[in-house]
Amino acid sequence: MKIDLYNNHEVYRQETQQDQAIEHWCRRRGIPIRLISGHPQFSDVVFLIDFYTEFEKELKKNPGYIATFNAYWGIVYRQKLALKTKAFVRFEIIATGCLRIREEQQKIKQKIQSLRHTGTSQQ
Repeated sequence: MKIDLYNNHEVYRQETQQDQAIEHWCRRRGIPIRLISGHPQFSDVVFLIDFYTEFEKELKKNPGYIATFNAYWGIVYRQKLALKTKAFVRFEIIATGCLRIREEQQKIKQKIQSLRHTGTSQQ
């Protein structure tokens, strides 16, 4: 590709759009941009943030899950190492467990609601 003023402008425009999208993504999640800006394992940091955002309540209910998540956060964010296949398998197991916790919570809510409805119909 020939390098000229137009190509440089297009690259600049694309990078600017990408930066704005990243800033918007961080703002939506309440994460400072400096937390992930320029991180060598950017995609893994994003994965961990999204995973935590999705399963925050369930992770906090299981000490083993949150300890595993925190360990991997330390590996990726602080040590700047990439997640390996074993880590993704572990996150799949944790996600399955978190979904099971959600199902149990939903059953409890349904049971409470059914008890409320039977209690109000008896009065």
